[in-house]
Amino acid sequence: MTTVPASLAITWTGAPDTNAGTYSPVTATVNDPNYTGQTGHMAWLNASLADKDKTLEYLNRVLQERGDGAFFLPFINVDPLYDFLRDDPRFKEILSRMNLQPA
Repeated sequence: MTTVPASLAITWTGAPDTNAGTYSPVTATVNDPNYTGQTGHMAWLNASLADKDKTLEYLNRVLQERGDGAFFLPFINVDPLYDFLRDDPRFKEILSRMNLQPA
């Protein structure tokens, strides 16, 4: 796995480089157990990687914490980044807890 400076991992987005067998900074950040970024950022990163379980886990945590990282929550209903979750009952339950109707 490629070692990535934390500042680069937080600002650059990408996907795993399957040709070279290395990982992008996004993947490195998501897999780093020492990364203590905001849960909202982690939800976004995992959604960018289409990791359904991790994205839902972090969305639930953001909803429970309701801190600074929750500013994006009202938009998950219409953000195309979360389209891969639309049919999941856990996603519908998160929307329901926020009094949002599924798009």
